[in-house]
Amino acid sequence: MSIDFVASPVRGKNTGKHLNATIFKVCDYDSKYVTEDKVNEFFHFDDLSAINLLHVNCRSLKKNFDSVKLLLANISCPLTALALSETWLIPAFNDMHNLPRYIFVSNPRLHKRGGGVGI
Repeated sequence: MSIDFVASPVRGKNTGKHLNATIFKVCDYDSKYVTEDKVNEFFHFDDLSAINLLHVNCRSLKKNFDSVKLLLANISCPLTALALSETWLIPAFNDMHNLPRYIFVSNPRLHKRGGGVGI
């Protein structure tokens, strides 16, 4: 994934004045489903400007935590970020799932079973 940030002035609506703002344009991105055996071929670890993100629908982080750790261990370099959906965590278990090389921030679903995200 390569990212280009293009700064440009923005005109205010019906004012004719420039807003003190910057537009960021993301180009040349690639987002697709990748199997575990092809995950290292997908990322661009050789490009230092690349942002390498991975999303995992873990369907219970508690149940699949070892599988997520194994997946990360098989990736040759640290990712910029790992996004997890369907963590199924409850607030009491947020701090129990630490991934090596990552800071885990979780937002569990409250008042219902399932759901929850983490990054």
